[in-house]
Amino acid sequence: IQKIEVLLKQQYQLGKEKKQAELMALQSQINPHFLYNTLEMVNWMAERNEKENVQTVIQKMSQFYRLVLSKGRDIVTIKEEITLCETYLAIQQMRFQGRIRYERDIEDDILEYLIPKITLQPFVENAIIHGITASTEGRGTLSISGWEEDGRIILAVMDDGAGMAEEDKEKSPSKGSHYGMKNIGLRLSVFYQEEIKMEIESTKGIGTCVSINIPKWSKNTERSAEK
Repeated sequence: IQKIEVLLKQQYQLGKEKKQAELMALQSQINPHFLYNTLEMVNWMAERNEKENVQTVIQKMSQFYRLVLSKGRDIVTIKEEITLCETYLAIQQMRFQGRIRYERDIEDDILEYLIPKITLQPFVENAIIHGITASTEGRGTLSISGWEEDGRIILAVMDDGAGMAEEDKEKSPSKGSHYGMKNIGLRLSVFYQEEIKMEIESTKGIGTCVSINIPKWSKNTERSAEK
């Protein structure tokens, strides 16, 4: 019986480590892309002697990567994830010189629940690059919403940009070119231990809304799952 107990504990530990390694491996594919464009913007501002703008962008970029690192944590609160998105968005607003408006509508009651880090940021990036700046006007509004519904949490990122045709919608996110979208559903499923799907609603020329429906996980829920 003692040997069986030892083997079961070893098997549990191996499974736990495998799940953690898988989550970290998937997450590592999602982040570094926008650094190149930001550094190009800083260089362009420096050439134009825009000292204050250079300082602001560097401060925002420092804040963004500090949030990304999160002292080594892979799981953050929804509040922290929203802050990360807003910091990223502030940099992009400077890059695109005021062509991006931002609106936020998030219920306070959901802010302390847990979510894998860098879940919403790829949605925000897609909305900017493939939605707003790709539209005819090259400008628009991005909104992040979050609320509780039927005991679960809905998080959505919406833009009023270019939108997608039906055939493009079917390609995204599983076959899209965006560097992180295709992994998000898998990362969420690994963390929440259930299948999590992304819902995409989009109309060509009107805009796109990407949403996820996730369970309410707190620190207590995470501890119970580990047991």
